[in-house]
Amino acid sequence: VDEVHERSVDSDFLLIVLREALAANPNLRVVLMSATLDASLFADYFGGCAVLNIPGRTFPITDFTIEDAIERTGYLARGKKLLLGSDAEQELEALDQA
Repeated sequence: VDEVHERSVDSDFLLIVLREALAANPNLRVVLMSATLDASLFADYFGGCAVLNIPGRTFPITDFTIEDAIERTGYLARGKKLLLGSDAEQELEALDQA
């Protein structure tokens, strides 16, 4: 389970199911991964399991949105370039008035 520190109802439920599955099947192995979690907290939750710490470093990233991808690729929908921002709002207003 990667990025286990990004908690949600679904991921918390998965951790509950995994803990119960581990109790029922001692041959099962689970790997939880995160660069930022409190490993001892999760180790305690899973009954004092082993913790591996792999040193590393972070790398810079650039966030892109779907709008960035559309603009950079020149994507056409039904043969028409998708409009963004105020251009899209103007086109939608024109459609609403029609």
